[in-house]
Amino acid sequence: MQQRRISDTDIDTDEDTNTIVGTYPARPPIVTIMGHVDHGKTTLMDALRRNTKNIAGTEAGGITQIISAFQVDLDGQDEKITFLDTPGHAAFKAMRQSGSHAADVIVLVVAADDGISEQTVEIINFYKSIVKGSSDSGISMVVAVNKIDKPGIDAEEAKMRIENQLLEYGIISEGMSSEGSEFGQPVQVIPTSGITGAGLDDLMEGLLLQSEVMDLRADDQANGEGIVMDARQEKGLGVVADCIIRWGKIEKGDVIISGDQVSQVRMLKDVSNKMLEKGLPSQPVRIIGFKSLPKAGDPIMVVASEEIAEEMLEQRRAIDPSTSDRPDGAGSDAALPKADGTVRIPIIVKADADGSLTAVRESLLNIGEDSKHTVVIDPIMEGIGEVTMSDIQMAKQSEATIFAFGSKRTDQTIINLAESEGVSICSNNIIYSLLDEARDVLGAYLPLIPKEHTHGRASVKAVFTIGTINGDEKVAGLNVMNGNIYKSKAPAGDSSTTDLDCHFRVYRDSQLISPVGESVTASSLRRFKELVDSVRLGDECGLALSGFTDFEEGDEIECYSVEMKKAKL
Repeated sequence: MQQRRISDTDIDTDEDTNTIVGTYPARPPIVTIMGHVDHGKTTLMDALRRNTKNIAGTEAGGITQIISAFQVDLDGQDEKITFLDTPGHAAFKAMRQSGSHAADVIVLVVAADDGISEQTVEIINFYKSIVKGSSDSGISMVVAVNKIDKPGIDAEEAKMRIENQLLEYGIISEGMSSEGSEFGQPVQVIPTSGITGAGLDDLMEGLLLQSEVMDLRADDQANGEGIVMDARQEKGLGVVADCIIRWGKIEKGDVIISGDQVSQVRMLKDVSNKMLEKGLPSQPVRIIGFKSLPKAGDPIMVVASEEIAEEMLEQRRAIDPSTSDRPDGAGSDAALPKADGTVRIPIIVKADADGSLTAVRESLLNIGEDSKHTVVIDPIMEGIGEVTMSDIQMAKQSEATIFAFGSKRTDQTIINLAESEGVSICSNNIIYSLLDEARDVLGAYLPLIPKEHTHGRASVKAVFTIGTINGDEKVAGLNVMNGNIYKSKAPAGDSSTTDLDCHFRVYRDSQLISPVGESVTASSLRRFKELVDSVRLGDECGLALSGFTDFEEGDEIECYSVEMKKAKL
């Protein structure tokens, strides 16, 4: 009998727990859908949503970027399943793990064509870390072999291939053995298609069977306990926290503890934003009434009164004095390395929810850690909500770039202020697009890198002197052997919109004899007697240089430009 409660201090032994809990009513299983990006997880979730009234479309970019939850009522049965949709993109690792902490069953979605991928392994390892050596881990796993509708896919062959891949990571399937391992009991492997709906009934039946084996029960009259899935600021409502109830009930007006704050449930809603009087075990709810943002993954607990809640918090602080919430808009206190050559890049991070904020901040920090340059990404300020005038002023003073994720719409006044103050705002509702933009924008903080373009090469066929209004000028008679020779400006092609200044090198017997650096330029370039701007391959011309006049027949002259390019992180 596998149960997960946040607090069992009123129960003395496991034997007593099993005896008492066995008398409580059954509760729906909480199932988190997890998988590698593009393995069809969101499509599968949409297919499951069609079994309930809480239908929601896919999110920006076609990937899930917040943890959403809904309950499915099974047709003809008095049973429900609660589903959590967790992000599949690598940047949302922390949010994905928050989802698994709240769940009873992980449905691991594996594409039939791709098989086990990077994030699949991450999820398997996380699952194994929970269940290893435990007979009562409180979580199990079902594998959905998805995208069996794709042309050329044989469902049974794909199932057997993925069962073999799972075995390489220590996960035994029911098709291979009835005996479990140190990583739990054999897992069900079920072929599915989110497009056609094939296998969805089998998946639902498999999840109900799994919940029966786990014997999931909860006291629906006790003080409620649950887990915060995500939290955000909403205009007109204040802090809104999406939570999963794991035990007991939560009602409007209840006093709750989460982290280091005591709050009261001012409003209680379901995931469709319909008002509730109370939430029951395994139900996803939205709680309005928190004074500040609770952290994703934090437990919540209903207590009898604010006085008791304060006493409990005092006891917590005595055990762990560091316990505190991060205030909205607080900056990072991390010490910056002072090594020579390090480039510090200040940023401001804004997001629509706490879990998203953490994911975006960590992903931006990873850009710096993965860079080939010595850089430190410094989040000087972060917060929930839209970009404000204060953010713009802080960015101006610190020369920071603002990164905004999940913004509904940046006010035109804010955009105009940012432009007038020279502040860059990178805003995108698709995480990988925001990170791609970040790599480009943050590269602007690095020193420019010189890139040389060789335009042409010519051989000296004769050396002569001509008279000009400025006196005699020594000229090299040239034959262009390669490319083009330009007098002062050369087209930069696709690399720049501005023509590049030209410079010259003189070689004798393959050795450089002209001054090093960009000090040698053309004072004149003639085709016959006419002054020209360029001479092409195969043509003859006369070239006079400023900075070098010691020509000899047989020398070679190279025409080149140097472009200063923006570095890439």
